Amino acid sequence: MINSLKRKFSTSQGEMLNNGYSVAYAVKRDIDLFSSFNINSARVDSFKNLLDNYSSYPSDQTLLNAQMVATNFKNDARKSLISEIRVLRTCAGLVLGEGSSEYYYFRFDKMAHITDDNLLSLVDDMVTQAAINLEVLSVYGFNQIRLDNFKVMIDNYRDAVKAVNQKVMDRDSATKTRTILANQVYDEFKVMCEIGKVIWFDEADAHYNDYVFSESSTNTDTDLDEETDTGGDSNGIEGNG
Repeated sequence: MINSLKRKFSTSQGEMLNNGYSVAYAVKRDIDLFSSFNINSARVDSFKNLLDNYSSYPSDQTLLNAQMVATNFKNDARKSLISEIRVLRTCAGLVLGEGSSEYYYFRFDKMAHITDDNLLSLVDDMVTQAAINLEVLSVYGFNQIRLDNFKVMIDNYRDAVKAVNQKVMDRDSATKTRTILANQVYDEFKVMCEIGKVIWFDEADAHYNDYVFSESSTNTDTDLDEETDTGGDSNGIEGNG
């Protein structure tokens, strides 16, 4: 995932939420003083709702787990398909001859290194040729029933690949949305903190400190909500560091 969108704070989501709720409580307490800055209860309530939305939004780990489940299912489907490909390739080699032109569509190897999309393209061609040569293939047991089962395995694998790709897109989209939410929280949090510090600067240290948070928590741009790219073909998954 490549995107210039960055989160505006380096602290964790949990710490930002704790700080945000704390400030919202302090502003409610001091709402009469904040009114002179055009900050009213409705705005504080909106800030709380924003915090709630940010808190309830699915975490990257949740979405990564869903992606991993889909990938494991896809890998199992791929493993079963490759096993059946080897059977069909062996039968084709025996009846067609490994040096024959008819064997061309059955002879690909190094399947472990073939991408999902390429493997699907190759097996589609293999099915076509298997149907053409089914009579001779059936000599070694690769008959219509087995060919039909092979087609089902291909469809299952294709669906599993699509499911993984969808999970990757869902995670990428959620990363952007969660980062936008985080920055909206931060922007409103910063406004309320700055106003709160002005109000209490020469008045009460305890109340002033309610609006003071470490600069390292608020002023450092960070990458997309601690996300990482899943990268490459959908055979692999990388989690967040």
